[in-house]
Amino acid sequence: MTISSTTVKNSYSGNGSTTAFAYTFKIFANTDLQVIIRSSTGTETVKTLTTHYTVSGVGDASGGNVTFTSGNTPASGETVVIRRAVPQTQAIDYIANDPFPAESHEEGLDRATMTTQQVQEELDRSLKLSRTNTMTSTEFTVGATDRANKILAFDGSGEISVTQELGSFKGNWSSGTAYVARDLVKDTSTNNIFIVNEAHTASGSQPLTTNANSAKYDLIVDAATATTQASNAATSATAAASSATASASSATTASTQASNASTSASNAASSATAAAASATSAANSADAFDDIYLGSKSSDPSTDNDGDALAAGMLYFNTTSNQLKVYSGSAWQVAAISASGLATLVGTETLTNKTLTSPKIGTSILDTNGNELFKLTATSSAVNEITYNNAATGNKPTFTASGGDTNIGVSIQPKGSGQVTIDNLTFPAADGSADQFLKTDGSGNLSFSAVSGGTDWQSSVKTANFTAVAGEGYFVNTTGGAFEIDLPTSPSVGDEIEFVDFSRNFATANLTLDQGSNKFQGFTSPKPVYDVNGQSIKIVYSGSTQGWIPIRDDDVTNEVPQTVSTSILVVAGGGAGGFDDGGGGGAGGYRESTQGLTPGAVYTVTVGGGGAGNNPGVSGSISSISGSGITTITSAGGGRGGNGSSNNAESGGSGGGGGNTGSHPGAAGNTPSTSPSQGNAGGAGQHSAPRNGGGGGGAGEVGNTDGAAHGGDGTSNSITGSAVFYAGGGGGSTRVDGNQRPGGDGGGGGGGCDSPNVTASAGTANTGGGGGGGSGNSPHNGGAGGSGVVILRVLTSDYSGTTSGSPTVTTDGSHKVIKFTGSGSYTA
Repeated sequence: MTISSTTVKNSYSGNGSTTAFAYTFKIFANTDLQVIIRSSTGTETVKTLTTHYTVSGVGDASGGNVTFTSGNTPASGETVVIRRAVPQTQAIDYIANDPFPAESHEEGLDRATMTTQQVQEELDRSLKLSRTNTMTSTEFTVGATDRANKILAFDGSGEISVTQELGSFKGNWSSGTAYVARDLVKDTSTNNIFIVNEAHTASGSQPLTTNANSAKYDLIVDAATATTQASNAATSATAAASSATASASSATTASTQASNASTSASNAASSATAAAASATSAANSADAFDDIYLGSKSSDPSTDNDGDALAAGMLYFNTTSNQLKVYSGSAWQVAAISASGLATLVGTETLTNKTLTSPKIGTSILDTNGNELFKLTATSSAVNEITYNNAATGNKPTFTASGGDTNIGVSIQPKGSGQVTIDNLTFPAADGSADQFLKTDGSGNLSFSAVSGGTDWQSSVKTANFTAVAGEGYFVNTTGGAFEIDLPTSPSVGDEIEFVDFSRNFATANLTLDQGSNKFQGFTSPKPVYDVNGQSIKIVYSGSTQGWIPIRDDDVTNEVPQTVSTSILVVAGGGAGGFDDGGGGGAGGYRESTQGLTPGAVYTVTVGGGGAGNNPGVSGSISSISGSGITTITSAGGGRGGNGSSNNAESGGSGGGGGNTGSHPGAAGNTPSTSPSQGNAGGAGQHSAPRNGGGGGGAGEVGNTDGAAHGGDGTSNSITGSAVFYAGGGGGSTRVDGNQRPGGDGGGGGGGCDSPNVTASAGTANTGGGGGGGSGNSPHNGGAGGSGVVILRVLTSDYSGTTSGSPTVTTDGSHKVIKFTGSGSYTA
């Protein structure tokens, strides 16, 4: 082809919805484009092929499209620029004595033309001399340091030069005029010349040194000083001239006087010269002062007013902090602040809103009258201290011990016999006795008091003879043999003692109480004997007449332990698909239940395997859970699918589908006992076109429900916290139309196909899905059934954590989910 167009770039405006943009020139590869997004503020971003966009129309003379991917659509205000970016390389290699490759040669010429056009496009965007202009050199050799804060300009010969920006003279200063940095203005009231150091719109009035915006101007020519010097010189000259005139007009003036007059005239001329020199010196002094004092600025400058590097000793006034600062040679430092901002080492100072970091305070803190508020005592090598935390609305401030030690108390001690009062409660000045408690008199006074009433239960279990103590309770274990307990010899009225059958063994080995010389229910003999399992005995001493009297000696019922409510799902292994034009395998039996597990009991879990895809296929195996206190849950394995030659589908959790040798339905999908129902029947095979095997039955529906040879859907269950389908039937085989028949939702495998040849799919593991029916082509086998699963769901607070068989344990909200994909056990 020929390159007839010079277009190498297209530009478009984004609108937030358009994704495809055309490029109108030929490219050889999708990498020959550069795509740029320009933001509304001028920021340019080069986009990445595939990540941000795709390219069509490669090799087309008229171009093609750039299509942005999802999430990268150009927004309103953005500009899309598409540039040709053919690599500037030569990829054609001619072979000596080969026929001339015209097409390759033309491509090479096209590439060369394209790269020339790309270079021209970049050249057209460059600054350059006109065709008739000349310049000795377009290079500059000034280094980066010397170029800093300079501008690129032209010298007196019109050549490129890196020079200083002097600013523009704006004439007489005028209120309302907008000035930019480095503008030069004249103050007509003083004839002084100022340079603007900050862009602003002028306001106020002259002279600028007292203007409200005076900080925005720096003086560079002090005309008043120069005028004064010149005026002084002129006055001296006038005086000299007058002296000369007086000398000339005096006829009697001696020649010496004439000579003196001449000398005076000469001196006057010298004075005029000196005045001029003074004016020049004043101007130089003004310039020199401008180099030292940089004027008023809102922040630390990085260069002087001429853009040159800072030097040690330079000054400026910071209008933000109202401080005079001096440059140390490396940083700006405060040179002067107001006297009110200084704190002295002696005298009284008031610090307002000042932060003291780690202040050191002496031995006390005083009030405004000089009286002590707090006494502070230092401890050598101290590591612990008091921390006070304030608090937000609704919260309490805290006063806590803190420091390097782990467990620290807080000690609050009164002076002498004084007492501590907290929240109007006054604590005792001294400690009480062991086992006493604090009580209040209702008026805020606390005191220690002994505990009265109640039983002091002993932690050690009694297994042999001992003497009981009034006020105590005992756990009595007679499994080692019967024994006696001696009651107190000198009881007081109201003394109480309690005994409990710790091992529920009093009927086998009795407990005897020996009342000694005291009475028990009015008698000194015989000794009372307790022989009922689980008895709880409480006796009280009533005095010498009746002595000890039982106030409780009943037995305690041995309650059945509480059970733990548990949700259970049991799915058996799925049946295999039928052999050679076979029906789909039936899903494994599906059962769910909620039962109470006994804490400490072991529950055995069996997870059934899926049936193997042989000739004939094999039915799935049972899954079950059994243990103390629950009804055993057994789910039957899924029935295998029927073979194409015999239609021998089997029953199971769900029935297998029939083969396609004739219109024979799959067997009903029930457990061997038919109750409770665990699944559905398989679908019938179809011998006529398209010759389908029947779909396997699923837990939720009969095979063939969703279409010929479709596996029956399983049942959705949320025991894990998310809805999941289990126990889907396998799809039947198909011979004619070549479309694989799907298994049911819940792991059912797809059926095999004859044309094109597609192997039957296995049921999904741990769903109980049935396998797909085998195709009429070798190897003919149906898909294997998916293995079963057993899942328990229990409150996290009831979960014991004891399992075998390595189930997966996850947390769903306030529950634990225990998923067995292989046999094992769970201890409740």
